Amino acid sequence: MIMISLISTVLNEEDSIRDFLESILNQSLLPDEIIIVDGGSKDRTYEILKEYEKKYSFIKVIQERGANIARGRNIAIKNSSGIIIVTADAGCKYDKDYIKEITKPLLKYILSNIEKFNIKKDEFLKYLKSKGIDIKELENIEEGEFVQGVYYPLYDNKFGKYAGFMLVKDPKKQYKVPSRTSARATAYFKYIWEEIKGYPENYVTGEDTRFHLEILNKKYKWVMNENAKVYWKMPKDIKEFYKKFEKYAIGDVLQGNIFKYKRLLIFFIGFWILIFILILSLILNFKLFIFIISLIILYLLYLAVRYYIKTKDPLTIIYIPILELTRRLAYQIGFIKGLYKKLL
Repeated sequence: MIMISLISTVLNEEDSIRDFLESILNQSLLPDEIIIVDGGSKDRTYEILKEYEKKYSFIKVIQERGANIARGRNIAIKNSSGIIIVTADAGCKYDKDYIKEITKPLLKYILSNIEKFNIKKDEFLKYLKSKGIDIKELENIEEGEFVQGVYYPLYDNKFGKYAGFMLVKDPKKQYKVPSRTSARATAYFKYIWEEIKGYPENYVTGEDTRFHLEILNKKYKWVMNENAKVYWKMPKDIKEFYKKFEKYAIGDVLQGNIFKYKRLLIFFIGFWILIFILILSLILNFKLFIFIISLIILYLLYLAVRYYIKTKDPLTIIYIPILELTRRLAYQIGFIKGLYKKLL
């Protein structure tokens, strides 16, 4: 019986793909199949994947050149046989109990609604036993149709540590927030994907945000399991950090989010109004210029102190202002590049 399908889509992940796969293969509960779609990697990612496919019969690798993340996920799920879809991302490492924990609410839901899935109860109980799951383990678990895990920053240098402060929110602040619920840490029934008609393939970024928003709107039973832990690799330097936020901004423009959400439009227009006022005050009123610069510095110090209070790490006083300025600049440049692409 194929019950659990783990799916992922990758592109140019040569440096991290082995760590990702090993963290999946070392799970306390293995999926019944692993389906990975490569979007046309130009490094050795695809070759490495084929090595694992040859070694493990339950791994299936598909390549479609030019497939974006949404398209890759849709291809993987379309080719899956499981009732349960577990999503995962390369660039992450998974806690050894991740699959077991993220599927528990779904397995309990099946047990409570067995007739809905056209499965015989005795066969399902045999399946659970074969996976080493005692029914008693499910007694205190909240059942659900969509399960959200939690992700934490994974870093190997100081820059990555401080980037994590800005990129990763506290688990409780991730819950049921579509923009903070990531496909690097979710599981759901395949019928949800079918009813929502998959991930939106016209999205450059944020395809999972849109997918999760649809799940919320359609009132599927959404639960969180904080024991389903994922460790997301952080940018190792300011260049990677900048590129990540620039990409987010380009996606927001191409997908029309900048016009749908007032906060994004205000963020974009407000920045350039501030630049205009700064230039004007520098020419006409130097005291006003100094006053505005002082307010900007105070804001950056406020952020630094806030993170220092939270982390007790004195280096946040240096890193956080730099990261905040980089984030804002990356967004603005990304917005401009996105608008240029949209007009072409």
